[in-house]
Amino acid sequence: MVSSLETVEWVDYEGTKEEKEVAAYILRNGSFLDEVTIKPKSTSHYEKLEMIKELSLSPRSSPTCRLYFD
Repeated sequence: MVSSLETVEWVDYEGTKEEKEVAAYILRNGSFLDEVTIKPKSTSHYEKLEMIKELSLSPRSSPTCRLYFD
C-alpha cells in the first residue's frame, strides 16, 4: 500500500524514534510519492530544524518526491 501513495500529510509530527522510522519507511518505499508534508507539533525553531535535517537525509524511492515542512 505504501508503494502506491502519491501524497502524505502528517499532522502533529513530534519526531519520536518511532515516528522517524515510519517517516523514513514511507520515503524509502513510496515509489509514486510526489509530496510529503510534515506539520510538526513543536513550535521550537531548533526542533523543527532538526526534524528537517533528519528527514531530508532519508533516502527516497521516488525521484520526484518533494518534502515540505509547515
